[in-house]
Amino acid sequence: MRTPYTRAPNAIGHAALAAALLLAGVAGCRIEQRPAHDTASATPALAARPPGALLDANAEVAVHAVQLGAFSDSTSAKRLRDSLATAGWSAYVVPPNGPTASPAFRVRVAPSRDSVLTRLIAFGLTARGRPAVAVKDLVRAGTVAPQTVMTVSNGSHGMAASARWALSSDKRSLLVVEDPTAVEAEPVPDGFVFASEDLGVAVQRDGVWDVAPSPDWRKLAAGLAFVLQGRERDKIPASEWATLARQTGLSADSLRKGAFTSSGMSLAYGFAQPAVYDFAVAPDSTGVYHPIVLPMAGGWRVGWSSAGDALLVGANPARAGDDESSPSFVAVDLRGRPIPGETPSPAMVPWTMGPTLDVSVPVDFNEQHTIAAGARTIESGSGWVRVRERSEPRGVTHVVGPGTALVATASGRFVAALVPNDSGKPGDHPARLVVYDLGQGRE
Repeated sequence: MRTPYTRAPNAIGHAALAAALLLAGVAGCRIEQRPAHDTASATPALAARPPGALLDANAEVAVHAVQLGAFSDSTSAKRLRDSLATAGWSAYVVPPNGPTASPAFRVRVAPSRDSVLTRLIAFGLTARGRPAVAVKDLVRAGTVAPQTVMTVSNGSHGMAASARWALSSDKRSLLVVEDPTAVEAEPVPDGFVFASEDLGVAVQRDGVWDVAPSPDWRKLAAGLAFVLQGRERDKIPASEWATLARQTGLSADSLRKGAFTSSGMSLAYGFAQPAVYDFAVAPDSTGVYHPIVLPMAGGWRVGWSSAGDALLVGANPARAGDDESSPSFVAVDLRGRPIPGETPSPAMVPWTMGPTLDVSVPVDFNEQHTIAAGARTIESGSGWVRVRERSEPRGVTHVVGPGTALVATASGRFVAALVPNDSGKPGDHPARLVVYDLGQGRE
């Protein structure tokens, strides 16, 4: 049974409606919360989308889509579909599907296997006065939009959060970090997305103090973050230390010795444990990559030797500050065994500092700009991120999703972007940091 539809007023002209959808900025969007554990997985490309068309009933696949209206006649529905397709939307018509079901011709856009992307688009359209609803659908596999979206951090966004990113030297790999801070700049665990065109992987993880790619961008080091809160108690109960011991595989005694004060205002302890994603190791049967967690304390800051043959694990901060550095490092192998000799300095990561996400800092989603990325051009403006393929006729673009693009990998497959946030929570940030995966394109 198909999801109930929303009727669209027939009075509005189809061309005007398409233009309104094309130019609409997004006032806010809710990003679906995902589990705060590894979502590291292979990201195979999905089939490219053809022009909008009445659906073939054969080879149907389950997807999510955005419904924009319903009509009693096919002519009106097709006219709206064609106008939307001209404006860059992947649009199609769902015909009546039986005497006991809806008799209407329903116009839908953006069929995708990613429910988060669909909800993002639906809210963006609704925020500009265009009734839109996210629905489930069955469509031909060839009509599925290739893009998906990953939220950089599903954890706490703190009082304020800074965005930063780094590209490999060939620009084929991208690491994006959201770094929040609490009151008085106290530390809050970060979230990140690592995406690689060469490796065909996209990794998202919450709850880290730091993250750094190896010099060849084939491994990724992270300092896993753990926090024990006093919650108006004068000490942390032994049971909570025991729970953390089970989570880390370390003894409660070593945890106490390795913990650091993470707040200057209340009783709170932080703990760091180093971990490494080695993408030479195959993912599990579900396509998820799991890190190698080292049996040791440390990792407030992490890095690599310039040759990439040693993991550098940073010691705890001297004070409870989010920007504190590690006073020293120890060089270890991937089993956590110390490497003899002088400890090298961590190799530099080419970070680019991005915008600050803060309730008092407005975000202009209407700013026009472009990013050249191989055979693609990523365009932002009027609240939407769009992609233009070199192989297509001049002026033809496709809507990716709401927001404004910040950086893209070499072929434009992965695009970091800010998207509006509609959480409705007092004092929440006006935007969220995401990474769009546009699928494989022509180099």
